[in-house]
Amino acid sequence: MLATWSRRLVSLILFVCLQPGCSLFAQSANSSVNDWVKKSSSKNAPLWSGVTDVLPALANVDSSNAMEKFKEIENNGNSSNRYFTCRLNLAKAVYLREHNVPVKAVKGLMTKAITAAYETDNDSLISTISWQYGNMNYWGGEIELASMYSLNAAEIDEKIGRKIQPELYAFLGEVLYVTRDNEKSIYYTKKAIVGDPDTSFLARDRNMKRLNTIGLCWRRIGNYDSAFFYFNLALSKAAELKEEIWESIILGNKGQIYFAQKKYDLANPYLNLTTDLAKGMVNSAAPQILCSGWHESTFSKERKIAH
Repeated sequence: MLATWSRRLVSLILFVCLQPGCSLFAQSANSSVNDWVKKSSSKNAPLWSGVTDVLPALANVDSSNAMEKFKEIENNGNSSNRYFTCRLNLAKAVYLREHNVPVKAVKGLMTKAITAAYETDNDSLISTISWQYGNMNYWGGEIELASMYSLNAAEIDEKIGRKIQPELYAFLGEVLYVTRDNEKSIYYTKKAIVGDPDTSFLARDRNMKRLNTIGLCWRRIGNYDSAFFYFNLALSKAAELKEEIWESIILGNKGQIYFAQKKYDLANPYLNLTTDLAKGMVNSAAPQILCSGWHESTFSKERKIAH
């Protein structure tokens, strides 16, 4: 996968962007254990209440001291309060993943968090934890679990009318692309495009790659007319943005269709262009992009998703 954003930047963007009105760093350094317990236990507080206070406070604390602090919070809380149990285990899991503990080692924590979320009967909290668990599973290599939890989260949010940010639609589209669930990938990637208007260079760049992803899904399905349609839309945006690398990549994707149709005279110029690009850009991002499957890959390993 091509990592176009740094891990820290993407973590911060997705950690904050789905938590409207929540200040990630507010008062974290001075919050007491009792404050964290109170915030984590509240039924009516923001979904990430307590979590967004304790994590910044422990960001630069070594793991042994952090675990002692989590233990202190746990001892001062009420384990029968499912909101508290959910948020405490979520905070532990996110902290450990941020400190490069393998996903397998935090699965127990996330299982406790999602079980507690279901016991609250709070659909918004359930979808929040499901998005996060899907994300962790994706970057931990558990692709089927990532698909299951992320898709469940999206369906819950759509059912209750809760706004889904385009970044999450795009993430789900990418997960479903990897699992080869092409029609659903198209569905959610389109939603990402609709939710991310072309009002900036970065938005146009993201949507160019998403259009390319949709084209690739149609190509897999075997609907070449639709694939060409979306590749041409993506190509138009790439030209508008003067993204020469992506122009060549998209042309290469079109060339692969001609090759599959045994139209070699049409395929070869496009495929040769892509091959020449890779050879000529050894020290650039091009080889990474070309090896990524030429689909949208705007997520670096790994991201934290708050919702």
